[in-house]
Amino acid sequence: MTMNTASIIIRIGIKYQHKNGLSLSLKSVKNEFMAVIMEMDNETQLCGYFRFSVNDQIVMVGLGLNPQFCGRGYGKQLMDLITQEFERRFTDKILELEVRTFNKRAIQCYLSAGFSKLLTYTKETPIGTDTFLLMRYDKKDIL
Repeated sequence: MTMNTASIIIRIGIKYQHKNGLSLSLKSVKNEFMAVIMEMDNETQLCGYFRFSVNDQIVMVGLGLNPQFCGRGYGKQLMDLITQEFERRFTDKILELEVRTFNKRAIQCYLSAGFSKLLTYTKETPIGTDTFLLMRYDKKDIL
């Protein structure tokens, strides 16, 4: 399966065409999670997912990329899709995300997508204490 053989699956009428020709579509799951899917070689693939959590003026995005798509340019495409969907749905809000500080490849992807570093902090997780980086999306950074 290659990116060149991908074609679009329309699930909820939202279609994104990436500049390299790969199309992704969204499937809403209980109006909360968005599954990022595509069809490659007549096979449906889950590329990743994301979820917007809205609090006052901040929209926090949680996301995940299927490990088989890591290191192949799909992270950039997922971030393009997330920022487009954010801009479509939330015109008056701020988009933020948090990432573990050891995840250098993800941090670089987020920086390339227009996010900037805000602060680093430590917090408890279900598997222990870890250090996180809070990042904020700024459309001006990608112009």
